[in-house]
Amino acid sequence: MAPRRFAAEDADPTPLAQPLHFAFSGRTAKNRFLKASMSERLATWDAAHPENRGVPTPELINVYRRWGEGGFGVILSGNVMLDYDQLQAAGNPIIPPAAPFEGERFESFRKLAEAAKRHGSLVLAQLSHPGRQVTANINPHPISASDVQIEGEVMGMTFGKPRAMDKADIKRVVDGFAHAAEYVHRAGFDGVELHGAHGYLLAQFLSPATNKRTDEYGGSLANRARIIVEVADAIRERVADPGFSLGIKVNSVEFQDGGFSTDDCRALCATLEGRGFDFVELSGGTYQNLAFQHKRESTRRREAFFLDFAEAIIPALDKTKVYVTGGLRTTAAMVRALETVHGIGLARPVCNEFDLPRILLEGTAKSAIETLLGEDNFVLTNSLASTQMRLVGQDKEPLDVSQEKDKDVFEKLLAKWSQQMANNAEKSKHSTRLIEPSLRVRRAITANDALLVKRILKSHPRLLHNPDSSPEGLSNSNLHLAASLGHLAICQVLVDLGHESPEPALNEHHQTALMLAANAGHTDVVHFLCERTPDAILRRDVRWRDAIMEASRGGHDTVLQILLTYVPHGAQEAVQRADLDGNTALHFASSNGNLLVLRTLLAAGADAERRNAWSWTAMSYSATVQAEVYLKGLVTEVERRKMVRQEVEQLKNSVKGAAAIKAGGVRVVQEDIGEPEHLPYPATKLIIAQYWHCSRDPPFWGYLIVGTFYDQHNNIVWSTEIFAFQPDPRRRRDTTSVASSEPDVDSASNNDLNDRFARSLNLAHSTHRPRDQAYAPRYPYHHHPHGQHLWNPALAGPVPGHWVTEYNHQLGNWVNTWQPNTLRF
Repeated sequence: MAPRRFAAEDADPTPLAQPLHFAFSGRTAKNRFLKASMSERLATWDAAHPENRGVPTPELINVYRRWGEGGFGVILSGNVMLDYDQLQAAGNPIIPPAAPFEGERFESFRKLAEAAKRHGSLVLAQLSHPGRQVTANINPHPISASDVQIEGEVMGMTFGKPRAMDKADIKRVVDGFAHAAEYVHRAGFDGVELHGAHGYLLAQFLSPATNKRTDEYGGSLANRARIIVEVADAIRERVADPGFSLGIKVNSVEFQDGGFSTDDCRALCATLEGRGFDFVELSGGTYQNLAFQHKRESTRRREAFFLDFAEAIIPALDKTKVYVTGGLRTTAAMVRALETVHGIGLARPVCNEFDLPRILLEGTAKSAIETLLGEDNFVLTNSLASTQMRLVGQDKEPLDVSQEKDKDVFEKLLAKWSQQMANNAEKSKHSTRLIEPSLRVRRAITANDALLVKRILKSHPRLLHNPDSSPEGLSNSNLHLAASLGHLAICQVLVDLGHESPEPALNEHHQTALMLAANAGHTDVVHFLCERTPDAILRRDVRWRDAIMEASRGGHDTVLQILLTYVPHGAQEAVQRADLDGNTALHFASSNGNLLVLRTLLAAGADAERRNAWSWTAMSYSATVQAEVYLKGLVTEVERRKMVRQEVEQLKNSVKGAAAIKAGGVRVVQEDIGEPEHLPYPATKLIIAQYWHCSRDPPFWGYLIVGTFYDQHNNIVWSTEIFAFQPDPRRRRDTTSVASSEPDVDSASNNDLNDRFARSLNLAHSTHRPRDQAYAPRYPYHHHPHGQHLWNPALAGPVPGHWVTEYNHQLGNWVNTWQPNTLRF
């Protein structure tokens, strides 16, 4: 069902799609939409270890990835705080003063920026200091411009009495803003926005209601704004990049007696333009006097909460652009607002639809979703926004609270959360769900963040195995989870830290991580685990199944070949194993119907006649007619191969006897094992024997080459003999004459020799045709410069191919080799 939307008149969205150029940084936003800041509370929180607080989590990064796909011109992050105990709320991202430009925290910020700007949005971090607006349970002794306390309880929160900042405090805060700006610049952000609104520290200095100072930071507007000017100057000094954008969020009005006024805002904006601020985002209100609602009928008609005040402020500006945030819900109202301001800020509406700008620009809809919660209850709509962000962070879709069904779901979630807060005083104090390290590490594994996993395990080594205690978790360890998802880098981290020592970890079903990876077909993970823990290949689960059976069940031929290559005691023995029901890997492969897996198992020696507990063979389980026919054909072929292997093995072991037929002698001068770069594939064994003929005067000699090709299970696929003839070196006058002339023997003897070796070549192939494409590694030979063949191609035997005359550096001689063409059955 389509969501219910605000009533809206028709309007052309083209003005909203126009690029917006920023004069001072030279950057250009692709359209007029700004994703305004909200407090996501999705970063890490550790009550006992402050250094673990404020690291962006995979959930937070996922939220910004979705906004990055939503079509915004500019995306602002939520409150990025400057110290571990100076927070708006637990779960805020934090860049502490000593944060290095490397490590888990830095990489997480880098990933957040990368995710948000992937589709062309400019991404800026909103830097903020809460001042007196830090809850008492986090910091009971906050700092502020003066010692003016927030009285009573505000939205369920209480606050300690602040102390007035001294000059050293101010210097630390200024340096903290500058360090954080340099930090996010290095992490890939396009700029920063200073949070000078909503009653936070910079706003506490700006407002006469909270700034009672009598020094150079109090009194006149210029003095009250001094800290902002110092922060801007410090940022420009630390970040030399002229393209680094600087903006600020300020109150157009505070709606309280003696507070920051619209006239103050107009004068401040003019000052900030002189300091090179690209934009000003106009908002309003404080914790004590919320402004996120329509206080006058004129703002209700125009939708924007602060547009009336913007009209009084903008004439004071020339180059600095102005955004207005709050209240806008329809395309028509947004387009009209552009007659006054330069851009539109959206916050709570884009938690219900993360791609609202794209929807409005495409004309798919003319307004935002109108929820059934109303617009004037800030606490309720803010709770909905937080819920939506958490859902999207978990790769779920937002609730459509314009429908009764989803409204009921939200209200139940809210009631459950409220009850949890009431039952848990600690969580109530923090107003957020604490993210336990055990959960953090599993989330990091799911997000494939190896660096974060390593960092968490460094702080919490006891969580190396971290069995999942949830009902559906089966006590899977960290490695089980990583292997099942195919996250190789994380598997390497865990194994290097000793996860599989001294024995592989088992879940409730006694399954190893290798079994899960094999069943899922994660080739790289299986290869790695086989190399590190080959004994795990034969480990059985509660049903007596092993990794080979799991790969066969999943129909993953490449995985199966790797397992059979590394399995202890050989592949032939491994494929005979059966589970409690008597099913072998061949039974599982047949039921799956994967022809390649069937072929690999039979080539490894699987018994096609093996019966399970119900007296069924693998053929009885064939999933398709094709598989059944193919299996029957393979069984016949395997039997034929067994006979051929015996003949070929005899040939390989009778090199000396073969040479004796020719009335000569032989000695083995080289035996070489060659393997391809990527296993498992057929390997090649090359035996080179020196042969000499003594029945002629002068004698001649040559090389008898026996090439034997094996499959991945060390079974002989085919073999061949090649004779490379060389005349007696005592008769050689020079290389050229030898290479281009016939051997110095009579033609009858030479033809006889050709015939004999042709028959030997026939013996290797007459009863067998290779089914696999043979792979023979090429050695660094140089081609014969004259292209003359010392062997007669007409007598080369029945195998299709051609002779190649090459120089063998290892032997120091020219050698003729018979190179078969690519062979397929």
